[in-house]
Amino acid sequence: MAIKKSNRKVLFLDSGIGGLVQMHQAYQKYPHLEYIYFADYLSLPYGNKSPVILRQNLYNIIKTLHAKFNFGTVVLACNTATSVAISYLREYLPSINFIGTEPAVNLAYHMGYRQILVLATHNTIRYNKTLWRFSLNPEIKLWLQAMPRLAQNVEVNIDDLSVAFTQIRPVISKYLNKIDCVVLGCTHYTLLKNSIEKFMSVPVLDGNLGVINRMANYVTEGKKAKIIFLTNEEKKLNRIQKLWDMLEDWR
Repeated sequence: MAIKKSNRKVLFLDSGIGGLVQMHQAYQKYPHLEYIYFADYLSLPYGNKSPVILRQNLYNIIKTLHAKFNFGTVVLACNTATSVAISYLREYLPSINFIGTEPAVNLAYHMGYRQILVLATHNTIRYNKTLWRFSLNPEIKLWLQAMPRLAQNVEVNIDDLSVAFTQIRPVISKYLNKIDCVVLGCTHYTLLKNSIEKFMSVPVLDGNLGVINRMANYVTEGKKAKIIFLTNEEKKLNRIQKLWDMLEDWR
């Protein structure tokens, strides 16, 4: 696909706060862009939505926001949205650059890991082409573990993420001493990355760096950053700002 260099405006879109971690990492590396973050709380979670409904919903949101902000690039800061909708969006919104978020199985493979646990939503496991391609690779063992409600648990327990981790510990404990790497297939799960890594005693990878590196090919930096937070459930706007401030404090 030919790269179309666009303006400095980038939309990051997720079902909640998960993609905010990804956008913050992008902001740290490329601080002179105009970042627009949209949390589609009215559709949370994406992981169990009908692909047809999800595609149309994403199309409507992006088209509406594009008419207002005229961004040139959209980052689908969500593995599920990427898995079920990115081809559709590229076809029906051809003037916009789309960058997807993929489970970092390819990265894990090239780093030499061969016993890989992927934690993801039902829709990502069912529809992600990268996962299915690697599941057929005889050189590796790929465990695909769906994590129902984990994204919501992260949202609800953002002030005490140990609660969300405690809820998944019985699920991931059955893979102890069987794997050499964990791949996170949902941007919400990135907020539990350190806890999972400590508990499992293996490296934990996500797709954020790959997204950020691809984004740099599409945008032109300006001289000053601008950050806009948006959501379709206004009472949760403070949650987005609060997490952003936390991420800034952790820098």
